[in-house]
Amino acid sequence: WWTLPLNVIMVEITFGGSNGPICHGSGKRTTTLSDLVASIEFVNAKGELQTVDDPVQLKSVSGCFGMLGIVTSITMKLDPLTFACMIPQKKRVELSIPPPKGFDVPSK
Repeated sequence: WWTLPLNVIMVEITFGGSNGPICHGSGKRTTTLSDLVASIEFVNAKGELQTVDDPVQLKSVSGCFGMLGIVTSITMKLDPLTFACMIPQKKRVELSIPPPKGFDVPSK
């Protein structure tokens, strides 16, 4: 099992859509999703299939803001998954907004 080494919830977006604008995982002390690209394959303006996997060139093409061409494949650097536990909780609707301090909340 593998995982992204970032705290990114990839449910409603795609890797291509979030990689191009360099928008996920960014911070002064963290890397972006684009920094995790090991290889990117795309169709350039001449209609040729091109692959970039050189680390120096990847800095330019992995976060290209959509100007690279049509991206057909992205290979990401992943970390081994060490722990994952999702336990959905269904809270009472009336408690979806926390009550004020000292407010008596009935148990049922």
